[in-house]
Amino acid sequence: MERKFITVTKTVTEQVAANRVRITLTAYGEAKKYAAAVENASEAASAATQAFSGMDGVSLKSRGINVTTLRDDKKTVGYRAAHAFAAEFDFSPELFGKATEALSALNVEWRVSFTFKDNGEGKALLKRAVEEAKTDAQNIAAAAGVKFGALIKAEYAATEGARPMMLRAAAYSDNAVEPEEITLSETVVCSWEIA
Repeated sequence: MERKFITVTKTVTEQVAANRVRITLTAYGEAKKYAAAVENASEAASAATQAFSGMDGVSLKSRGINVTTLRDDKKTVGYRAAHAFAAEFDFSPELFGKATEALSALNVEWRVSFTFKDNGEGKALLKRAVEEAKTDAQNIAAAAGVKFGALIKAEYAATEGARPMMLRAAAYSDNAVEPEEITLSETVVCSWEIA
């Protein structure tokens, strides 16, 4: 006998406050000699990392050093080194203000982005998606006049990206102190037996 079932695809979304800050920094150094350019960039990077000293919870990670050749009429006249690194920390207006104020006095390029660290919200959203899919399936079964049965299959719908999926991340603007909200989304496909 052929198995009969109802399949429901359900997507639920939720707005959550961004709770993590990432500041990407680049320190530059130029000199006629390669080693001096790298040293100048490292000194500028060191000054920037010192700006974060005493700030609890700040994680600093190097992203590498890139050196380019400076040329004039096909002749090498020097080198430009760029040391890229990132500072990450949990968002608080006080720490964010302290970090950006310290960086504004330095000779480095920096960019701010806000992200989301999942503290269980993704799991709760997934549970809600399955519950709402079940309610929809029960309503369909009742409307069709069939008996609603056991769950036979449950899976994530095909999506790209990590769970929970961040549909939109906030961008820093000079007027914003609080980060914009991020939309989390979970999609499930569930099937129940019917008789």
